Amino acid sequence: MVHDAYTPRNQRVIRRAIQSPRHFLAAALAEVPDPELADELEADPARVWRLRTCFYPQLPGWEGESWDAAVARMADLTGSNPALLDARLRRLMGARARWQATHAATPDVDASADSQTARSDRR
Repeated sequence: MVHDAYTPRNQRVIRRAIQSPRHFLAAALAEVPDPELADELEADPARVWRLRTCFYPQLPGWEGESWDAAVARMADLTGSNPALLDARLRRLMGARARWQATHAATPDVDASADSQTARSDRR
């Protein structure tokens, strides 16, 4: 059986998500192979790749979707154990906050990646 993450379309989606590390989980999870991530999260191995295309969940105080609702949606999307996914996301958010604190004065790399992606979409 071919894993649906390896279709050309889905690989393009993941590559585009990696280009926006401030928004999507793809870059933060890039070094974790799907089988390892599926084991860690007790997720469906055929659907765990979808987590890479999700936005970071928002912390309490944001006016949009709550943290718990975002985690529940992601767990449903990937067939993950919600408690394990919640713990993994909280670790990622801690690492993300530390990275942002040390790189606050750097130029916005996402803006240039997003503009390059937009140009390639017009072709």
